[in-house]
Amino acid sequence: MKRSALVGLLASSLFGIPAQAAMHPSAAHLRLTPTVTLLYAFKGGVDGSIPNQPLFGPNGTIYGTTHEGGTYGYGTVFELIPSGAGYIKTTLYSFTGGTDGALPQAPLAIDAAGNLYGTTTQGGATQNGVVFKLSASASGFTESTVYSFIGTPGTDSPGTGVIVDTTGAVYGTTARGGAYGQGTFYVLTPSGNTYNETTFYSFGGHATSADYITSIASDGHGGFLGTSEYGGLFGRGEVFALTVSASGVAERALDFFRSGATSRPGYNPLVPIVTDASGNIIGINAEGGATGFGAIYELHPTSAGGYGVGTIFDCSAKSFFGTGFVAGPGGMLYSPISGGFLVLTPTAKAYSTAIVKVKNLSPSGTLTADGSGNYYGASNNDIYRVTF
Repeated sequence: MKRSALVGLLASSLFGIPAQAAMHPSAAHLRLTPTVTLLYAFKGGVDGSIPNQPLFGPNGTIYGTTHEGGTYGYGTVFELIPSGAGYIKTTLYSFTGGTDGALPQAPLAIDAAGNLYGTTTQGGATQNGVVFKLSASASGFTESTVYSFIGTPGTDSPGTGVIVDTTGAVYGTTARGGAYGQGTFYVLTPSGNTYNETTFYSFGGHATSADYITSIASDGHGGFLGTSEYGGLFGRGEVFALTVSASGVAERALDFFRSGATSRPGYNPLVPIVTDASGNIIGINAEGGATGFGAIYELHPTSAGGYGVGTIFDCSAKSFFGTGFVAGPGGMLYSPISGGFLVLTPTAKAYSTAIVKVKNLSPSGTLTADGSGNYYGASNNDIYRVTF
């Protein structure tokens, strides 16, 4: 099912700065009036700098990490607690750059007890990064290193953030390492006060396997969906599914991307995917497509049990490359881009695609929803809220 694109450029503002507005001459006038509110501006130094995608937690608290800054300069974990019309920011932990890790870059995860989990790109026992945990208690948070990545040929540096299930097991991927050097899918199982690491699956064991994992997410049915920058039948990346059973983990490619004249919806998927209410998988490729600047793609289930592929929108400039969609009410999909947002609106047979321009927006990661129509993101050194 090929989806047509209706492209509109509308105006908004970020932090009170008016945006440049323009409307594509062939576009219908979608009435989008997002409100963007600055929640906190990091000051650098011990306060932290370069925030990553935030996490919306219980009681309206926002959690996140900064890639740099803090007491030792290697990044922080922070919280923003609602207070009146604003927020109070607290640094929960400053990474030292030693065995506790350094330079976090992926979003945090939270369990039912309010414990926070994340990854760092460096630090740890061999400087290949760590999985860390901030354990919640009445007196605050206590940081611990759950696992130190050991480097190739074992579990190399983490390629994504982590997923925590109801038993407390922590799942994630590495971009490299494993039996074939193309990355791993691992699980950390709690055992008392420690965790046992198991490499569930090594990518690269067959000719069309994924290579260099760029995202992983639960499929909601006990399995996982992910993307890889390389690998697949044509070496240009793929969307894959991992099925976990008593006999192990099975990898299934849902679609292979390719370059050249037959690049279809582009190649090199670098950002997380989302599944819409109809079971379609929506993602963004960084290269190729009709314009060469990448494309928004859709994988739709077929009656034969496979997936067909279609293009929702060909990016007309590199700045239109999004950081990944988040689902909203009524089937709406939102993704930050450099200088604004991509907004997909479902219609009877297609998605209409609007580009909402917001001056000075330079996103890090996608948005996080609070379930009440608000979305939270990171831009430059700021944490913001947007309501569409």
